[in-house]
Amino acid sequence: MANHNTQPPIASANRESGKLFKAPVANKKPLIETPFTPLPLGSVAAKGWLLKQLELQRAGATGYAEKLYSELGEEAAWLGGTAPESDWERPVYYLKGLVALAYTLNDEELIVTSQKWINAILASQRKDGFFGPETNDDWWPRMVALYALKDYYEATSDERVLPFMTNYFKYQAAHLPHRPLRDWGKMRVGDNIDTVLWLYNHTEDKFLLELADMLAGQGYPITDLFTYNKFQDFGDDFHPTHTVNVNQSIKMPAIYYQRSHSETDRDAFKVGVKNLSNHNQITGMTAGTEMLAGISSTQGVELCAITERIQSNGAVTMILGDPHIGDDLEKIAFNSLPGAMDKQVKNHQYYSLPNQVESDYADHGFKQDYSNGTMPSPTSGFACCRFNMHMGWPYFVKNMWAATADGGIGVIAYGPSQVSVRLKDVNVTIKETTNYPFEDQIQFVITTSQKVSFPLKLRIPAWTVKPSVTVNGEPVEAVKAGEYVSITEEWKTGDKVVLHLPMKLKTTTWVNHSIGIERGPLVYSLQMKENWQIKHKPIADLPEFDPSALGFNEYHVKTDNAWNYGLLMDRKNPEKFINVVTRPMPENPFQQELTPVKLVAQAKKLPTWGKAANHVEADEPPVGPILSTEPTEEITLVPYGAQNLRITYFPEVTESLTETGAAKYEAEQAEIFHAEIRKNEPHASEGSYVGGIDFAESYVKFNQVIVPEEGQYNIDIWFANGNGYNSATGKMIVNNEEYVLTYQGTRGWGRFMAIKIEVPLNKGSNTITFMKDQGFYELDYIVVRPLYINGS
Repeated sequence: MANHNTQPPIASANRESGKLFKAPVANKKPLIETPFTPLPLGSVAAKGWLLKQLELQRAGATGYAEKLYSELGEEAAWLGGTAPESDWERPVYYLKGLVALAYTLNDEELIVTSQKWINAILASQRKDGFFGPETNDDWWPRMVALYALKDYYEATSDERVLPFMTNYFKYQAAHLPHRPLRDWGKMRVGDNIDTVLWLYNHTEDKFLLELADMLAGQGYPITDLFTYNKFQDFGDDFHPTHTVNVNQSIKMPAIYYQRSHSETDRDAFKVGVKNLSNHNQITGMTAGTEMLAGISSTQGVELCAITERIQSNGAVTMILGDPHIGDDLEKIAFNSLPGAMDKQVKNHQYYSLPNQVESDYADHGFKQDYSNGTMPSPTSGFACCRFNMHMGWPYFVKNMWAATADGGIGVIAYGPSQVSVRLKDVNVTIKETTNYPFEDQIQFVITTSQKVSFPLKLRIPAWTVKPSVTVNGEPVEAVKAGEYVSITEEWKTGDKVVLHLPMKLKTTTWVNHSIGIERGPLVYSLQMKENWQIKHKPIADLPEFDPSALGFNEYHVKTDNAWNYGLLMDRKNPEKFINVVTRPMPENPFQQELTPVKLVAQAKKLPTWGKAANHVEADEPPVGPILSTEPTEEITLVPYGAQNLRITYFPEVTESLTETGAAKYEAEQAEIFHAEIRKNEPHASEGSYVGGIDFAESYVKFNQVIVPEEGQYNIDIWFANGNGYNSATGKMIVNNEEYVLTYQGTRGWGRFMAIKIEVPLNKGSNTITFMKDQGFYELDYIVVRPLYINGS
């Protein structure tokens, strides 16, 4: 085995006062020219609060990972050892994040640690080009290792890497025809194609283009999955509906579009995002536990899916140039990512939920249920996320800036940072000073080794109102929300650009007509008095290492305050009922007690809104508006990522009831034919639901669905399908219009999930009928709710 501590020097010509200056490597023909080109790892440095997150990660989850987990010890298979469970994805997941963190921080200790793994991988290559543990020949974990090697090469220019990757890809090209992709690699093939095309841009070896075609041909039909909403069309094969697969593979069509030039591949991301709206959560993530999980407030998001979607959105934004994808990237990174970890970045939650009022062992009703899956812990849930979480913040930072096709530099996502890049043979540094997203002003100060003309492209978020940009105090024209603004100047040291992105309060509408509150890219949740109690202390394999004393524990988290509030609200003018309160920026804005922006809202308690049948999760929000005579109280909302317990989807309460058309209709109270009412089911609304919709003539008919105005409405449908991973379809007839709905497999019969569909309704009375089509399903209740211009 090679010396694990060998570290190739970084070319000094690329370094200047600790900054890395490298020219980006754009696509070579016949690959398409993309609007943006990724910058080499190390080009972007975090500053301010964002740097603090990386430092906490270094001092916490990443810094102690090799002591916490036996898969990362000296006997790991990726280091040449035989430790159990260490020859597949876990060590290389960790390494991918470790390399990105080490070179983003330019941290000597982390660099040395990562070098041990890099050297072992490089030394493991056989004469035929294959590499990695001999006990596992799966293509999939090697896709992850290749990302770590790619990032490492960008930061170091280690001359061993390109020949290594070339030899491996020659091996792949020779062996894929008789040993094709399978399982995870078949679904995550975009990762493999991504590194193949990256290598092509460095070597221009033509066989790599043919290899990309072969890989695309062996993967699942991923473009079709996203374009035609086919996630549920694979019977008991769960891979296309697995949430990590979905959020990881959503980048594949755009990646392959660089080679295919296919408009269908190009458009699959945007169409796919729309098709996934039946699983959307307020943070921009798709619910998945572990399978796609509908719109419920108590279905969760897997942490692996969050980190993979951060990478996917960053990569696709550069290929397509769509500023809206950058909006979503920020929303996920600023809400979902910190919301799934403790605020010292030591412990993580496998699943995080928009409405979660306790974290404890429980039967959560998830398709893949882990009793500790919502508990902050170094071992929460299945063992993938504890290794994959490390790339979240580093990959966000890495992809914040990118080179532009016209020779400039552009912003993919905002935050305190500094980018150093070589443009037109000139060293250029841009320091971005801001407390964004906790404030709305961003300042860029430019430093150049000599005067140089290039375009600076700034993404203007779609949510902002009346944005503005100045260059050295002079206003820039044509700054529009939802677009990029390009500023071309002959830049010199000291030039200053100021971007102002005014943030307005916004309501969005979610399951059961509940209300979500947003401001800029941040989502807000009820402030909870979290009470953390150690449930389990992990025992490390290493002597004289006590992880519990360092805060690495499994925690039972409960709240000491009331959480069952409904909001008094004007959905179109939330500022009537909410005040924004700001205070000085702390080091770590995700510490709840220090967070610099809070909202004070008017609310009333709803005494009938309690916990779900497992006595841990909140029950689903009751359908409002609800007429309430409870006293009005002021409640405080904090950023979603500032706590681990939260209420984010609030019912609406009112003091004078007005008819909106929002109403709940219980299936057991409808007209029923050749079906049966089933009672005493604790997981069903009101304890009862309708099953046995098993015959062609079976139906559940809601005869008096009353709405005040003609127009488009959402219908939330609460169903169960206990037939494993196999989906069922059912007919829904709205007045005289027939729809076919897909009901995916749920935890079991009598365990309900929600989907939504948009339909036209007539003013006054409407009839909605549910019937059998293919397979079987059960019906609990439906919610009819109006659409809002800014709602969901």
